[in-house]
Amino acid sequence: MPAVSCLHSYVSTNDFHFWAMIWQRWLWKRALVLLMLWFPISIAADDWDDHFHEWVALEEIAEEDAEELYLQLSELAEEPFNINTATQEELESLPFLSEREVEELCAYIYLHGSMKSWGELVAIEALDFTKRQLLKHFVYIGEVEQPLPKLKDFLNGGKHKLIATVQVPCYQRKGDKKGYAGYPYKHWFHYSYKYRKHLKMGLVGAQDAGEPWGTGCNKMGYDNYSPYLQLSEMGKLEQLVLGRYRANFGLGLISGSSFSLGKSGMLTSLGRTTQGLRAFSSRSTSDYLQGIGITMKMSNKLKITAFASYRWLDCTLNKDGTVATIISSTYHRTKTEIEKKNNTEEATYGGSVAFSDRGWHLSLNMMNTHLNRPLHPYYSGSLYRKYYPSGSSFTNTSLAYAYHHPSFSLNGETAIDKKGALATINQLTVSKINNIDILFVQRYYQYKYEALRAHSFGNNSKVQNETGVCLGVNWQLRPQIKLMAYSDYSYHPWARYRVSQASHNWENQLTATLQKKSWQIGMRYRLKMSEKDNTSHSALYQLWEQRARLSVSYTPSAQLTLTTEGDWCYVANADADKGVAINQKVVWQKGRIKLKFSGTYFCTDSYDSRMYVGEPTLNSCFSYPMLEGRGVRCAVMAHYDVGSMMYLAAKIGMTSYFDRDVISSGLQQINQSSKTDIEVQGCIKF
Repeated sequence: MPAVSCLHSYVSTNDFHFWAMIWQRWLWKRALVLLMLWFPISIAADDWDDHFHEWVALEEIAEEDAEELYLQLSELAEEPFNINTATQEELESLPFLSEREVEELCAYIYLHGSMKSWGELVAIEALDFTKRQLLKHFVYIGEVEQPLPKLKDFLNGGKHKLIATVQVPCYQRKGDKKGYAGYPYKHWFHYSYKYRKHLKMGLVGAQDAGEPWGTGCNKMGYDNYSPYLQLSEMGKLEQLVLGRYRANFGLGLISGSSFSLGKSGMLTSLGRTTQGLRAFSSRSTSDYLQGIGITMKMSNKLKITAFASYRWLDCTLNKDGTVATIISSTYHRTKTEIEKKNNTEEATYGGSVAFSDRGWHLSLNMMNTHLNRPLHPYYSGSLYRKYYPSGSSFTNTSLAYAYHHPSFSLNGETAIDKKGALATINQLTVSKINNIDILFVQRYYQYKYEALRAHSFGNNSKVQNETGVCLGVNWQLRPQIKLMAYSDYSYHPWARYRVSQASHNWENQLTATLQKKSWQIGMRYRLKMSEKDNTSHSALYQLWEQRARLSVSYTPSAQLTLTTEGDWCYVANADADKGVAINQKVVWQKGRIKLKFSGTYFCTDSYDSRMYVGEPTLNSCFSYPMLEGRGVRCAVMAHYDVGSMMYLAAKIGMTSYFDRDVISSGLQQINQSSKTDIEVQGCIKF
């Protein structure tokens, strides 16, 4: 703590304001020169997480959802698989690949035996420059392996990895003095053992700031432990998962995370979704299953999946003991939060029978969930919660169907709940007609449809109360120029949050990208209309929002990358709120050392015109701060490879506001105008 106190006293508020003023003047003087066009997700950067940051900015994904998605992709990047022995299912686990790209990769390896170098990816017509660069972060080129290992290989031939991270705040929250049961540090560890693609097992322990460790409700140490084990590709046994895992079926109408990367991510993958069982190695404590699941490959055409789960949930309870809300954040810092910990039991079972032949794919899926406390979300009388899932038992059944042709694909899923309410989603993909890909998506989710684990395409966080159509286009205008656009319309027949009657939404977006030698240039513009209640809740008004991003990225050498970004926002509310953000990023790498810097000046009128900025992050750590008001945000990260088996990394992030003396509110309140966090990470492999 003395070192932290010294750092905190040295980096005083006055210092922050002084350097922030210098930084602000420097940026504004050069903004017109530096800002050209933005570099969105379709340009390959040094690290895959740069693309993820742009996805979040494009879609404004909720923080908890974005963090969960980031951790899933981090896991894939940390455990790359051999492209020469990869199955179709493994390639489909990469969300940025379309069905055609997966099929052409499999066909190339089947015809040519194996890849010898990355240059061979150019021969795969469906893959553009971006996809080829991204793919290198998630796969490697290795020798063809023996299909079935022996038991001694499992025990002695695998690779161990232990990674640990701690975050230290250089400030004090109100709850740190009185209110939080634990200390202000956040820390976690992840141990994993992997043998080829056949065995993956590990344990995750995670602790949020303010939660007790080794005492109170956490006498076993960490607040959350996630054990997992997965066996794959063992003859007829395709997947066996034990501990924590996830189950994805169809297009997500009963279970899954389909289209979880939003509309832009949907266009990138042309609507393809991941299927099956997968071990859950995330630090998140929500939306997982816990128990056992198995998928058997009965023949080349038939697969059968079955699973069972039992776990505890954190819930907000009504006065009569029923459940008002299932909590996804699962913080356990205060007495009230601790009382909600594990207060409800959930038992889930289900399965799937999938048949594939000559381009046709059919699967019948079922899931049943039972809670020991009934859900009663309408207890408070809020109109928009009237048709939220309610009761103790939830059963959903769906039929997923698809037909794949070299030129087009049809995909869909139709589901019903135990009360007979319906949800359906269907999509048509037409590929590579004059270098144009077209995606059309139709969805119809009745407002009475109930499914606790459904995650699919739409404007709602729930698969419920929505009818809509979306048309998206990818156009490879030139080898270096790509255009992407979509228009999405939706109608919501029942009330929603801040909308007390039937409403409409309309969203449009256009992105253009140019990649030429060391320069990557692009732009994005989005126009969105949503209907909201007026102040008296007597009628709806149309809220129009415009957002644009311009950027240029330059890589003068293999060691250095410079990126300048500018964001603009205009919200046509009663106050006509506006927002501007200017960001400069620098990445430098030489030998064993990598340094990253991000500096942002932001100025917004309100929360409605808030900005999001992607910044350097440590391995498997999510950082995408929301910026509101006026100030600067800076982050510096250093990564050092001690050797091939160990690395050390550290990050310092600082936010300084010019328009306030207090940050946040409640127990999170910080009585100063700036805040600084230090993160340290170590990893060892053996």
